[in-house]
Amino acid sequence: SFSPMATGYFNPYIQTSIENPLHHYFPDAMVYGANLETSSASEFSVESGDEDVSDGDSAVTTEQGDTDWNRMYQECMRCSKANDGSGEVYRSLGKVASDFNSVAEAYGRIIISESFLPDNLKTIKKSSIGGIAGGTKYITQGIMFKFSLDSKLNETQWMYGGSKRNDEKAMKSACNEILGLVEFMMVDLCSSSKLNKPLMALIHYRGFCLIAESILPLSSNSLKYGSNDGGVTFKHEIPELNSIVDNVAREMGLAPHQIHGNTIRPPGDLEVHKGTDNEYYVLDFGRVQPPEAPMVNYEGNSIFYNLLRPEFVRSYKDPLCADAFSGWLVNDPNSKQINEKVEEATVYLFKTIIPNFAKKLDSNYELMREGIFNPELFMVDNKKIPTELFLSSSTSSFVHPLGLLQANIHKAGISFRHLGVIRSYCKEKNPRRALLTIMVARTLKNMARQA
Repeated sequence: SFSPMATGYFNPYIQTSIENPLHHYFPDAMVYGANLETSSASEFSVESGDEDVSDGDSAVTTEQGDTDWNRMYQECMRCSKANDGSGEVYRSLGKVASDFNSVAEAYGRIIISESFLPDNLKTIKKSSIGGIAGGTKYITQGIMFKFSLDSKLNETQWMYGGSKRNDEKAMKSACNEILGLVEFMMVDLCSSSKLNKPLMALIHYRGFCLIAESILPLSSNSLKYGSNDGGVTFKHEIPELNSIVDNVAREMGLAPHQIHGNTIRPPGDLEVHKGTDNEYYVLDFGRVQPPEAPMVNYEGNSIFYNLLRPEFVRSYKDPLCADAFSGWLVNDPNSKQINEKVEEATVYLFKTIIPNFAKKLDSNYELMREGIFNPELFMVDNKKIPTELFLSSSTSSFVHPLGLLQANIHKAGISFRHLGVIRSYCKEKNPRRALLTIMVARTLKNMARQA
């Protein structure tokens, strides 16, 4: 069975279990890719049971015999960027993503099922790839798998949990990785830059969370932008590349700040590598959005997982810093002002955005239930949803009002973790009941993942 969408984007024209962000960039894919159930950034949950893995008839393989997912994916993306509107482009892209998800799911189950076995008894062995917060990693079939687990920074501190381990927050950070990739893709595709992104999926199984990512043609000295050692060193030496990354981050609403004397806009741990194929690849999207200002006496390092929604950041009056409240600003002379800006934005979210959304919800909820949508509130992809598509003949599936409600909560720039706050401002019975239904469903989903 599949879980709700990780990214929060919702396409009413194709009722699928896995979000396909490509539909937001290429509208024609809604026609040509009507049967697509996968994407370049997706989340799905799996239950026990045997399923066949794609035979990969048209797969490109590496010298080791593994499928070269990256090469196939980048070729499809280049065709898409070239405005090739043929259905074959979208079908090829959908097939690559579908095959990738099938293989990732099958081998992800094995890795998770054997996680408690001694290393010498595991079918797929651990990899020695480094990284501070990446978790345990495995490589097989041209895919790198990494567990989303909290990492111990020193004798007393954990990456996400603070004074105690918290794997749940590490899994939340993995969801942010997918969301960050979707946002980066959406902005970057509009700018037609030379930055390539990996094929990626998020897998939940038996209470564990795995990120599956296509193997990229990188080397030990391929890093050209950012830091892969927690800020000890920082690469910022290619003016053209620096400008490209800065322009994408500016469109995302990110504010400039200083790291090791370099003025940048993305978070310090966003990495850009130059592959052996002379292409640039972007990695580590988990913190491309600024954090919410941490609450007083809050347990854990919330700045690494409680992030502001990209819709809010893009629409806010001022650019916001993705490294706010973190050690990345230790040498920035403007760190105090940077943090104050994010505090102001967080207050604006709670005192203005959420109450206003609740008022609109009170006055428009019944219209939404009838399939009549207020263009200022109930829209998807900036389009009013035609009533005849409320029951889509192409999918034979009902677009449930709760699905539209969830989509519009994110569209307003509000995270689902604030559902209770929205509900506290609602006065009408039906919106309050709908919000409570979503809250209960999400709680049951999380309980099932941990079972």
